[in-house]
Amino acid sequence: MSPEFVQEHSLCTTFRRVLMENHAILAACAWGPFDPVAPKYIRVQVLALTLLWLMAAEALLYMMLYPDLGCNDFPTEAECIRMTSP
Repeated sequence: MSPEFVQEHSLCTTFRRVLMENHAILAACAWGPFDPVAPKYIRVQVLALTLLWLMAAEALLYMMLYPDLGCNDFPTEAECIRMTSP
C-alpha cells in the first residue's frame, strides 16, 4: 500500500490535510475538521475574533499611513502643507 500523499492528486489537498493534521491552531478555524474539544460554534467565534483583530489592525495601519493633517481649516492645499510641515 502506498503512502497517503502519493494517492492524492492535488498538491492543495495534500497541503491542507497536512496543515490540519499537524497544526492544531489552524485546525481550530471554522473550516477545520470536527473536533469534540472545539465544537463548531467555538471555531466560528475564533474566526470572528480573528477577523475583528484583522480589521482593527488595518484601521490602525491606515491611520498611520494616511494621517489626517487637519487641512479643513486652511483655504488652500499649499497653505495647509506649509503650516503642517516641520
